[in-house]
Amino acid sequence: MVAKVFDQYQTLLLDLDGVIYEGENAIVDAVPSITAMRDSGIKVGYITNNSSRKPETIASQLRGFGLELAVEEVISSAQAGVELLSTMIPAGSKVLVV
Repeated sequence: MVAKVFDQYQTLLLDLDGVIYEGENAIVDAVPSITAMRDSGIKVGYITNNSSRKPETIASQLRGFGLELAVEEVISSAQAGVELLSTMIPAGSKVLVV
């Protein structure tokens, strides 16, 4: 039944803390489940609202759990904010973020 639900989607976006890991430990069955979905052809993206760590650092942590991923598959809230602002503000503008 679960496979049929995921068969309807092309991409799976996963939150990190509490979904893939808790602290320094992977959530039970998270890694094999994600690997199985990737192996079935579903693209996986890793998203977080924590902008205190670089995507490279997050990708390295996820690889340490046994996941295969590219740094570009990790998207933080800071990256999303920059992308949004780039559509609203001309390039080269001075911006004060408070």
